[in-house]
Amino acid sequence: MDISKQYIEMCDCPEIQNGRQHEPLDFWQYSPDSKYVDHWSQVWLPRQDQLQEMSGMPWVYFDHECCEWLGEFPTKEQVGIQVVMEEKYDKVWDGKWVDRV
Repeated sequence: MDISKQYIEMCDCPEIQNGRQHEPLDFWQYSPDSKYVDHWSQVWLPRQDQLQEMSGMPWVYFDHECCEWLGEFPTKEQVGIQVVMEEKYDKVWDGKWVDRV
């Protein structure tokens, strides 16, 4: 499970955090610099299976989309969140989420 600073920053956005409630087996990371989370300054870090579910794609398509980003990010979670943000919100990671041009 990716708990790197970059993954925490990627997850710390309203598209990922809004409405998320604590559920069994979820990963939460303390982040005093959180911009979007107000409960205990914890940021939810989605697992790969949760990212695939968020994408709305079957595994085979999600995995195919992830393969297109494999040299750009160091972990599968970072690749997965990029796919979710691109497909659902038309955003890409450039040190922060920006609209895709």
